[in-house]
Amino acid sequence: QRSIRAVFEGSWEKLAAAERELFQRMSVFRGGFMREAAGEVAGASLRSLSRLVNKSFLLRNPNSGRYEIHELLRQYAAERLEAEPDSATVAFEAHAAYFAKFMEQMLGALRSKRQREALDEIEADIENIRSAWRYFTKQGRAEEMARIIVPLWYFLEIRCWYHAGLDLFR
Repeated sequence: QRSIRAVFEGSWEKLAAAERELFQRMSVFRGGFMREAAGEVAGASLRSLSRLVNKSFLLRNPNSGRYEIHELLRQYAAERLEAEPDSATVAFEAHAAYFAKFMEQMLGALRSKRQREALDEIEADIENIRSAWRYFTKQGRAEEMARIIVPLWYFLEIRCWYHAGLDLFR
């Protein structure tokens, strides 16, 4: 474990200060993220994401366009972020707000002919959605929790229909 940490610290020190701060903020993501989410939550630009990909801090899936952080790197950056409580609060708040808004938008898509696409989009970000839910729950923020729970319930209900072989839009 110490040798892995030493490798991380060596690579970490080679990043510019702005890249370190950005990567710390992106450690709030779970299970990957899209470019738009990185922009809104962490202030990432396409250029900064590309730099982190080139430096092997991020992976980009060419098929889905999603970015991923290796879990050990994510944990290392999360430790760094949590050492700065104000920055951590801002990052977690932005993440939770983004995914609450995302779920509100997905509710309409789940009720349309775009349902299958919406199911896939929610499934891809389910860990981020769960993380947002947990954040609002810990804060006792019922209004924000409600922004997530109705679309999430609808998603889970439809997913059960599909697993049972029912398709509303055949």
